[in-house]
Amino acid sequence: MLINGPPLLLVVLVGIPGSGKSTLSRALIAGAPRSGREWSRISQDMLGTRKRCVQAAKTALRQGNHVLVDRCNFDAQQRAHWTQLRVESDTSFDHSLAIYLPVPPEEALQRVLSRGVHEGGVDTDSMSREKIASIVSRMQDDLRPPDLSEGFDEVLRVDADDSGSQHGSSAVLQRIWALADGNDDPTT
Repeated sequence: MLINGPPLLLVVLVGIPGSGKSTLSRALIAGAPRSGREWSRISQDMLGTRKRCVQAAKTALRQGNHVLVDRCNFDAQQRAHWTQLRVESDTSFDHSLAIYLPVPPEEALQRVLSRGVHEGGVDTDSMSREKIASIVSRMQDDLRPPDLSEGFDEVLRVDADDSGSQHGSSAVLQRIWALADGNDDPTT
């Protein structure tokens, strides 16, 4: 833990397109306590390549910003790019969380088909329904839930209820905000 401020966090979102990663990102950043650290959202949809995302994460960590990785991160190999930042002396962080957003692929597909223009271009304005269905299906096939053995300090899960709306996101947000505010009690 850093002496002059709250712990530096790395939050890695895990889920297929339409699972709610960007929605959760916006809610996390909008409600974050003003603890002296800013949040840097790292989005491959915006930056284009994983390499650019890793560089942006390194820059943010060096600046003392919390990092929120908003990309699919569908397996341990994809997520390792983030957890290994801890071993690099100039990009280390104090606490890492993987946030898993499992959503049935049918629900994810419906969400993608009904959303407006999306920053990653996975939307009906940018591609056909068939292409979107193919992407969601392929990502679901590749998706492997995160595990503590990958180097995360915590793995939290945000589930969808029978209506497709997410529950549990409030508890996950509260946990992240508590950590960002310097409260490392895992029961909060």
